[in-house]
Amino acid sequence: MKIENNKILALVLLLLCPILSLLYSLCSVNIKKNNNIYFFCISLFFGLFVLKNPPIFDLYRYFNIFYDEKSLIEIILTTNDLFIPLVFFLFKDLSIPFFWISPFIVSTGIFICLYTLSILVKINEINISNRMFLFLILVLLILIEPIDLSLTLRFRLACIFASCGIIINISNKKKGIVLIVLSVCTHLAIFPVILIYFSS
Repeated sequence: MKIENNKILALVLLLLCPILSLLYSLCSVNIKKNNNIYFFCISLFFGLFVLKNPPIFDLYRYFNIFYDEKSLIEIILTTNDLFIPLVFFLFKDLSIPFFWISPFIVSTGIFICLYTLSILVKINEINISNRMFLFLILVLLILIEPIDLSLTLRFRLACIFASCGIIINISNKKKGIVLIVLSVCTHLAIFPVILIYFSS
C-alpha cells in the first residue's frame, strides 16, 4: 500500500515535534480520503500529552494494583474486569512503566472515535466540506476530554468502545461486535446498555 508524501511528513513531524504533527494532521484531513495516518498522529499526540499526569483519582488505584505482586487472575478479581488487567499484565511482562498505560488508553480511545466519525459520515453519505469535517473532529476531541479519560481509564474507555462499536456495527458487524465485546470486558456496567441495544 502506497503512503502519500504528506502522510509520511505527518509521521516524521510526530517524531520531531508532535505538536506540529497535530496541527499538520488536522489541516490535512480530507473527507474523501483515508485519514487513518492523520488520526494516528492526532491520537498519539494526545497520548503523549497525558504522559506526565500524576496518579490521582482512579489512576492512583490502578497505580497501586499495577505494582502489587499479583497474578493476572488476582488482578482480574480485584478490578472485576478483563481488558485493563490484560493491559496491565502485558505492560508488566514487557517491563513497560505504568505511566505509559494512560497514553496507550487515550491514544486508543481517540483513534477509535476519529475512525468511527469518518465511518459515520460515509455510511450516511453526508456531503460536508473538509472544514466542516475538521470542525466535527475538534468538537469530538473536546467531548472526549483526553485528560479525564487518562485519569479514569475504565468507564470512559468502555463508553467509547460501546458507542463506537454500535455505530460501526451498522457497516461492519465483525469490527462492531469486537468493540462491543471489548466494552463489556472493560467495564461490566456497560452490559445493561449493550443488552438493551441488542434487544431493541
